Formats: sequence, C-alpha cells, structure tokens
Amino acid sequence: MVSKAVRSLRTLWEEVKAEKRLVLLLVSSAVLLTLAWYPGYYTTFLKLGLAKGNPHQLWWAHFYQFVVDLLLLVGVPVLLIKLVLKEQLRDYGVCLGDWRFAIKYLAVVFVVMAPFLYIGGKDAALFNEYPLVRGLFGQDGWTSMVLWELTYLLYYIAWEFHFRGVQQLGLEVRLGPVVAMLFQMMASTLIHVRKPFGETFSAIIGAFLIGIVVWRSRSILWGILLHWYIGASTDFWCYVHGKAAGLFSS
Repeated sequence: MVSKAVRSLRTLWEEVKAEKRLVLLLVSSAVLLTLAWYPGYYTTFLKLGLAKGNPHQLWWAHFYQFVVDLLLLVGVPVLLIKLVLKEQLRDYGVCLGDWRFAIKYLAVVFVVMAPFLYIGGKDAALFNEYPLVRGLFGQDGWTSMVLWELTYLLYYIAWEFHFRGVQQLGLEVRLGPVVAMLFQMMASTLIHVRKPFGETFSAIIGAFLIGIVVWRSRSILWGILLHWYIGASTDFWCYVHGKAAGLFSS
C-alpha cells in the first residue's frame, strides 16, 4: 500500500517536471494574483492610514494598488520569463503585432459596444461603484477625468499583460488557443466577483472580445486599448447618470 502511494507520488512528480513551464506560469500566477488582491489592494493603503486627511487619499490608494499590480503582475512575470524560462517577451504579446487587423477590429468593437456602455451606465449598482474616485471625478471638469483615466491605464497594463499575455499567450503554447482563451476568461471573470453582477457577467464577453484581438494580432497592446476604452466609457457614463441621480456635486 505504501509502495503504491510512493510510486504514485513519483509519477506525479515526473508529470510536474515534464510540465515545469506550465506549472511555473500557473502557480506563480495564482500566488501573484493573491498578493495583488489582498496586501496589494487599495484598502490596505487606507487601513494603514497613509495620506490620511488628504482630500485625494482615495486616488492615492488606488494609485498604490496600480503600482503594486505593475510590480507583481508585470515585473515578477517578466523576470521569470527572461531569467528562468529564457523566452522572449514578444511571445507574450509585448510587441506591435498585426496592427492593421487590430485597428480595424477595435474600430468595429468600439462602435458596437458604445450603446451598450451607455445603457450599462444607467445601472444604479454600476454608477454607485464607478468612477472609483467619484468624489473627485469631474471636480475640475475634464482635467480630473483625464488625469484619473491616465492613472487607471496603469491598472489595465498590468491586467492585460497578466491575463492575456502570461495566461492566454503563455499557456497557448501548451494548451492551444481555445483552451488558453477559455482559461483566461474564467480567471479574469472570477476576479470581478466583488463587483456588480452586470459588470461581472459582461466580463465574460469582454474576456472573449479582448482575447480574440490579442490572439489574432499577437499583441497585448490592443487588448490594453480595448479594456481602457471600456473602463473609461464606463466611468464617463456612470458619472453622467450618477450625476443625474444626485451622486455628484459637480
């Protein structure tokens, strides 16, 4: 009985060694996302009382989260890819890729999604959530809006590199494009579990829309732009509808 268990463990270990690249990518992803979602979350900044009393404290708290995300979800994987796996970053979408296809694809998706983003902004659950710094959003007109969206871009860079670069393109080598896309769809959707239902459900569709342009263009750049467009549009329409509901003073 004991010898059988030992043989089973040896067999399992051999499988782990045979799939060491896949194991490294998936295990490191799980660890890094957990660190980003707990100690790296903006609430940690607030609990520590950092920038307490500063009218922009919430903005700084999210900036802290975005910088941590860049370090954990981009910085650490880059080191693993270059130093451990000895692979090229362009294989993980860090390149311009097929920009001709990507521009055409994004142009169509931007137009098709526009009315849905407008309608989605009417959801009370959504405009009570976004913009994340709604107390300051629009306070100085377009200036504060643009500055916030530029800050928010850091988050999308980290998100897309990790989910569509590391998980999708990274796993595609072993799992194939369909399974890799399904995997990142599941993982990136589950990250939304704290969010309103409508946002979480639409994350399934968004994961495929972004996943397709990244798969076809071989570049995460276009995924970043698409995700940023969705996020910035959501902020804007939530601000418009939230203001109509009396949530904003400006």
